[in-house]
Amino acid sequence: MSFKTALRNAAPSLYTVALRLRRSDVVGYLESIPRFRALQAAQASNGGHFAVNFTGKVGFAGTLSQVIAILLYCNKNNLRPVIRVTNPLYTNQTDGTHNWFCDFFDYVDEVPPEVNWTPFVGPRVVGVKV
Repeated sequence: MSFKTALRNAAPSLYTVALRLRRSDVVGYLESIPRFRALQAAQASNGGHFAVNFTGKVGFAGTLSQVIAILLYCNKNNLRPVIRVTNPLYTNQTDGTHNWFCDFFDYVDEVPPEVNWTPFVGPRVVGVKV
């Protein structure tokens, strides 16, 4: 029996509090602190492009809502968004490199080859506050 199951069975109220704490914005922010400076430096080297690669298993509506947040962030900070979605939910390629986002939406500009991608696997992109 795992610790999680044992805690859930022995103390359901404590388990609920621990679960809420784990999923809180404060914990998410604290987890992002070590990566923040490195991602900030990588984005700064992109020369005005804000490049994000969605790699986690996020559904279509979740992806669109995050894309809208990124577009608003880029508009507010005078950045050009470069968005790539390579999560495995909507692609038939197993190597994880197919950008299925361009199958549904048109790109205006070509992606610069030297861009540093910010990985997106969770519920928020580090540093994006709308």
